Amino acid sequence: MNTELGPIAVKKNPWRSSDVFYNVSSLQKPEKDYNRIKAILYHDMISEYDARLFSSYIYSLDVPFSPEFSHVEALWSKDEDNHFQGFKMVNQAVFGLTDQDLKEVYTRKANFDPISHLLTDEFSILLVSAYDELATVRGYSADIPIYDEFDQQFSNFIRRVIADEGWHYSKFLHLIKRYHPHRLNEVNSAVKKIRESEGIPYEATFVMDHVEDVFTSDVLDQSAEILRKHLIK
Repeated sequence: MNTELGPIAVKKNPWRSSDVFYNVSSLQKPEKDYNRIKAILYHDMISEYDARLFSSYIYSLDVPFSPEFSHVEALWSKDEDNHFQGFKMVNQAVFGLTDQDLKEVYTRKANFDPISHLLTDEFSILLVSAYDELATVRGYSADIPIYDEFDQQFSNFIRRVIADEGWHYSKFLHLIKRYHPHRLNEVNSAVKKIRESEGIPYEATFVMDHVEDVFTSDVLDQSAEILRKHLIK
């Protein structure tokens, strides 16, 4: 076990979506591609919500977790719920999301069977999570022009979300290097398997939710390659 990496950092500068969206009623409706942007923002919302379904699934597995895993996972989970709350406010204020719509979101069921082969132990869970967070950073970043159409509140929100996802990525890498250095020789084959699993229909699993056009083959290939390089020197 590598003990030279130092402790997992405490999350700095916590923030709340409700503080960023201080006047949600002032958000501008998109002038172009209304239905496409509405679909993007709805998917952003539900995929962030699905983090809790991912947590429930991994903790249902009969696998041991390292001492710091639950600490990082709890911070991650809190962040993802905060992101969900922000996207929910936008969908309500701009796109007319109703209480009935939200009830349908809250009652969705996840199906992890198609990707269960990717989530077999802590090492593989961390690797999938790191890949997914990195791809999400790249996806949200590519869509910044869309988010900026609404107003400065949304611009501030999405940049904070991107920063959070980048922080999650770094913490997942840290856990891999700290607790699984003996398995870094498996990274190439494991990341290849993750990348080859892209395209499986998304079923509320949080990870592998790359269904928007912004997630091109190049973006996903680059995400996989960056992950490899960060783990294999």
